[in-house]
Amino acid sequence: MIFGLSIHGLYFGMESFNMEKVNDASLSKGIRISSAVFLIMILVVLAPTWVLIPIPYIQRNVPSNVYAVPILDSTLYFPLFGITVVKLLQQKPIANLLAGIMLIKTVTVCLSWGFAEWRSTVVDYPMAIISSLLTVVSLILFIIYIFKLEDKVES
Repeated sequence: MIFGLSIHGLYFGMESFNMEKVNDASLSKGIRISSAVFLIMILVVLAPTWVLIPIPYIQRNVPSNVYAVPILDSTLYFPLFGITVVKLLQQKPIANLLAGIMLIKTVTVCLSWGFAEWRSTVVDYPMAIISSLLTVVSLILFIIYIFKLEDKVES
């Protein structure tokens, strides 16, 4: 159900944008490259983490509630992160839209991950710090993205 809702939300969210304005919008080279590098970093950090989290449960044949988020991210969002990186580096207009969506997705993933780490009965400090830093960096990049994109669209 979560997977279906995510695809549904992503599809109808993108469909609601005026594509003429998306095609007219542009991002500076600095925003494109910093967003692309950050999304690559997210893939390098989170993809292995999401694969490693359920392995102990799978090995012990113990059901766990942690499967849904890693599976959703690994099958839907991580490939979209990769597509967005390629489109950003190719300077495709659709990347202007996808970059913002992926940055806000990163904020929400890292924020919920951070809350889970900090509120755990045994806090894993390195993971809690990494998730917190990624949340802050993605939020800052998203805010910069919003302001830079607005400036380009309005002018």
